[in-house]
Amino acid sequence: GGTVRVELKALKIKETPLLNDAFARIAGPYDSLEALKQAVRKDLEQRARASQRQALEGQALQRLEEGWRFEVPTTLVASQARRNLKERALELLQQGVPSAQVQEQAQALTDRAKQDALQQVRLFFILRRIAAEEKFTASVEELENRLETLAARLRTTVEQVRQDLQARDLLEELAWGIVRTKVLELILREAQVEES
Repeated sequence: GGTVRVELKALKIKETPLLNDAFARIAGPYDSLEALKQAVRKDLEQRARASQRQALEGQALQRLEEGWRFEVPTTLVASQARRNLKERALELLQQGVPSAQVQEQAQALTDRAKQDALQQVRLFFILRRIAAEEKFTASVEELENRLETLAARLRTTVEQVRQDLQARDLLEELAWGIVRTKVLELILREAQVEES
């Protein structure tokens, strides 16, 4: 027999999907539209809180750094500035800024990197000093929790993450991250007490 040709024309559906309970179930583990809305709301609130906390941290750290004036090792500032410069250049390239343009901005980037580095190194010393005075440490349990979170994110085992970090001398960095969070929480609590 003859061949039958069927032409399928693409159906262009312009309407947005029906926001109902059926859609909520497709969108994820939500039983109803209300549950989906709540999940979105919660996510937005968490993001708002995170950016608010970052802004508060930034203000508190700036105030802290302004209150302490002392000389810091120039070698540390120089190596931090190099790191900042690399990070900023990489950031711009990833944003699609042409390499030549990044090169043109080199001087401005270098100046900014140096300025930031001085502030970062100063803050590092201030935070370390507060941590020592408050006797803040990272417990074994806290380190394990961080490692478990990292392992879950990287879809690997805790042991693998531990070995990778050890190999790259980053375990101490992880511990400092925990301690630094405690110091920042203390600073924020005190900043809020002062303001209220």
